[in-house]
Amino acid sequence: FFWALLFTRGLVGIGEASYSTIAPTVIADLFVGDLRSRMLSIFYFAIPVGSGLGYIVGSKVTDLTDDWHWALRVTPGLGLIAVVLLVFIVPEPPRGAVERRSERALV
Repeated sequence: FFWALLFTRGLVGIGEASYSTIAPTVIADLFVGDLRSRMLSIFYFAIPVGSGLGYIVGSKVTDLTDDWHWALRVTPGLGLIAVVLLVFIVPEPPRGAVERRSERALV
């Protein structure tokens, strides 16, 4: 069980390290101009807020179950819900779409 927990926690760490470099380019593909800056600022603000909420949820789950192990079992489920919502709600932008929109705005 320890090795499975270590492996899954490692995958979460890799995922969290990856999204902080990939997400800004996706945001840049979805928005232009001032709206792009606003969305990037929300993204960078949400990183520490999300981390703090993770600690709060983990603490509350530990209090409810009287076992810290359940905090590590619940939080990945919340991440899975977030991934499913992203897949079905956020549209996949076509490559270079922002540049085409920007060029039309200049004309």
